[in-house]
Amino acid sequence: MKAELTVAEAVAASGRSKTTVYRWIADGLLKATDTSEGLIVRSVDLMRVAGRHRRGRPRGTPKYR
Repeated sequence: MKAELTVAEAVAASGRSKTTVYRWIADGLLKATDTSEGLIVRSVDLMRVAGRHRRGRPRGTPKYR
């Protein structure tokens, strides 16, 4: 894996949605650098943040409404 990833590459590497990756950046959980190619994130930081945030609905949340 490359040391620095574009948002599209970060989405593919983490298996999360583009919305989630942008939310992590906006919330300050994932540091991004703006370049001429777009936002760049460090792969080490991405894996750290992705590992801390579980996927799916929270425990105790009803499956159906």
